[in-house]
Amino acid sequence: RFSSFGCDLFHHITLSFVSVWKEHCIPVSFNIPIKHCIMTLSSSFQKRAKAQADEVVEKVETTLSAMEAAYKEGFPYETLSEARKAYESKDETLEKNEAIVVALDATRDALSTGIMHLRTIETYISLNVPQMEDGNNFGVTVQLNALKEIGDIKEKWSKSMEELPKYFSTRADAVDKLGLPKQSKTETKTTSQSESTGGKEGDESKTNNSKTTEEKTSNGGAPEYHRIQHIIAIDVQQYFTLKAAMRSVMEGYLVAMDNLLKNRMKIDAPKGNGGGNFGAMY
Repeated sequence: RFSSFGCDLFHHITLSFVSVWKEHCIPVSFNIPIKHCIMTLSSSFQKRAKAQADEVVEKVETTLSAMEAAYKEGFPYETLSEARKAYESKDETLEKNEAIVVALDATRDALSTGIMHLRTIETYISLNVPQMEDGNNFGVTVQLNALKEIGDIKEKWSKSMEELPKYFSTRADAVDKLGLPKQSKTETKTTSQSESTGGKEGDESKTNNSKTTEEKTSNGGAPEYHRIQHIIAIDVQQYFTLKAAMRSVMEGYLVAMDNLLKNRMKIDAPKGNGGGNFGAMY
């Protein structure tokens, strides 16, 4: 099944395909070679992909700087023992650890940005792979190696993204076992209507509304020490997981872009035919 993003992307590509086809193929005649139409479509998409890839490359330094700033803000503790002591000192962290939420948001943003940027580069390289021929395929090999590296990195990051929501489920189960005070509220509304005819005052219609609200509070007992430590341990583990994922994004993004820039001539013009000079600003 397509994800919502996949459906939107498919819809966008389909509309673009139809637009280019109408512009370059339909108005001419049915004598126009199909191969020419396909080449025209490929060239149009290739130009768009290159423009998007160039934009990503131009913003590499800005993207990495933003990730670095988010890393420093979201992960202030050098060691896990420092994180544990900080979490123990705040009673409110039992119900919600705001520091972990901030770190999780930063990590999720970095992962999604990295994945989308690499997809943009991946699309450009894929559209720029020429037909395989006898000999002179070294540039194509460079392109295929770059695509494999990008695919491996994306897969790793996607798996990290999928793991993020599990923290809340795990922590919710642990908090539920603490026996913290709980408050429940029940509200009941009742409506009754009666009608009478032929009375002294003529016909009558009466409507009575009533509302009953009941609130219950369960005080529970004092949280057991090991239960509290379990929650703190979950938070510390999540801190480490998020920190490692964030570092993985920053380092993987840097390595992937560095590899692309070092091999930009072969990626952009695998046959040495003087292509569009991808990443020329470097």
